[in-house]
Amino acid sequence: MCIEKVDVNKVVLIGSLDDNPEITETQNQNKLCTLFVLTTEAFGEKGKVVKNRIRVIAWNKLAEVCIEKYSKGDRLEIRARLQNRTVFDSDQNKRILNEVVAQSVWKENENGRPASENW
Repeated sequence: MCIEKVDVNKVVLIGSLDDNPEITETQNQNKLCTLFVLTTEAFGEKGKVVKNRIRVIAWNKLAEVCIEKYSKGDRLEIRARLQNRTVFDSDQNKRILNEVVAQSVWKENENGRPASENW
């Protein structure tokens, strides 16, 4: 019996919005929303807390939803994928960006669960 290997590119983030979402439009009229999500993790026996500020992007319809529904301080659950992109800085140095690209975004309700039935 041969079992095929499956590759998975999934990210799940649960955290609070650090700023209000910002939206821009590309030259091709695609909408791009940028969100900064704060997450915290505890490590070791002493529970050292590490905070992360993670940049998440959302495109088109999801970008519009993020702008309309979410604001600084909202606690969100985001399902996404990682994407690598090559860019050049002002000195023409090649840089590789790792981006979190949102596929779904849900605001948590008072019970700490996603508010959507479709989750």
